[in-house]
Amino acid sequence: MANGYQQSLLASMADLLTSNKYSDMMILSKTDGFNVHRAIVCPQSEGLASEIDTLLPDSAPIINCHEYDVETVGRMVDFLYTQDYDPLIIPRDAEFIKARFRANGLGQQGSSDEGEDDGRALTVTKDDLMAHILVHDIATDYDVHLLKTLAVEKFKTALEITPWNVEVCIGLIDHIYQQPAGQSSKLRTLIMDFASDHVAELENSRSYKNAVQKLETVKAFSDDLVPHARDEMARGALRGLFARLRQTQHDRPSEEESPSGDGETKEYNEKSATGSTEDQQDEIQDNAEGQNEGEEHQEHEEQAQEGDDVSQVKTPREQLLDATKEGREEQQKRDEEDRDEQNQSEEDQREEDEEDEDDDEEDEEDEDEEEEAQGRNEKSQSEDVESQESGEERQKGNEEHQKGDKEHQKGDKEHQKGDKENQKGSEKAQESEQGV
Repeated sequence: MANGYQQSLLASMADLLTSNKYSDMMILSKTDGFNVHRAIVCPQSEGLASEIDTLLPDSAPIINCHEYDVETVGRMVDFLYTQDYDPLIIPRDAEFIKARFRANGLGQQGSSDEGEDDGRALTVTKDDLMAHILVHDIATDYDVHLLKTLAVEKFKTALEITPWNVEVCIGLIDHIYQQPAGQSSKLRTLIMDFASDHVAELENSRSYKNAVQKLETVKAFSDDLVPHARDEMARGALRGLFARLRQTQHDRPSEEESPSGDGETKEYNEKSATGSTEDQQDEIQDNAEGQNEGEEHQEHEEQAQEGDDVSQVKTPREQLLDATKEGREEQQKRDEEDRDEQNQSEEDQREEDEEDEDDDEEDEEDEDEEEEAQGRNEKSQSEDVESQESGEERQKGNEEHQKGDKEHQKGDKEHQKGDKENQKGSEKAQESEQGV
């Protein structure tokens, strides 16, 4: 329980979130913006910190999240200040934020239950589930790791209390499978767990069959779902269903095929959202056909008991078993192809590794030659330095020798001068003797 000082601090944090006080950066959504504080948001988000750090000194501190709506951006901001978020609101209500702080103490991650932050009784809808997926997307884009983990936990909790609805499931699958597998692996596992409990409903749903044939995302999900199914019977039923759908799509005239791409996904989602009457009629027709198949199966069994020859007519169960067998054979064929591709990939990788090793050896030989050449250059430079020093010493000796020669010449001159003076003295002495 937080004491009075902590309550005051938490209230101040709530005021910072819901006001513009001391904010020094802004995060923009498609339609609105949030004034936030670098010291609070950047340490929790490597993406936001990187964008702020790379701004020019004179640039406005604004981060553009224009690909996300205001609700999604608001939930990320909500988490950065409270360590939680609500799928139904954005952080504009100061009293609600303060109430959550009081309820959560210091705001521990994931402390609030789905739909019970302020005592409200909520029914989980597709929008609630999509809110968690979008929060996961923005947390991935901006490297808010704890928020990404929390979004997965909330999505899992929401799925556990969500009534089964094939249209909702298709919409969630389509969005999740548009993201890279490495970024959405946990969400993919959760939606497969959710669908694995309703294999029979998927098998009898015309909407799902249409989605498998029209949407690449749902087709990829279906391939993942087969090995993820609960038991071998469910896996066999799914293999048979997908084999029949692929055969139907292969046999369909090209002019009847729907164009693929984002426009197709958008058209399908709009049709799913409005609850097409045609789909409802198809579902009723599928149920009626299933009931008729059951009656025919019972009739065949009764005829067999009466001794009628029905050996040439296959019951719906036998047809399903045949389809399951075909699905297994096709799956085995795909597995063999995958193994062949993997073996070829491993062989290619081994060849690349060998080439890399040869390149490394050549690089090492080149480095050794460069080191030897460098050693020779250094030795030559050392010899040049020694030769230069020897030349300087010889020059110095020559200079000293020249200096000695000059001193010797000077001595000779002084000696000649002395000789002249002696000669002059001798001449004077002779003159004196002659005068006497």
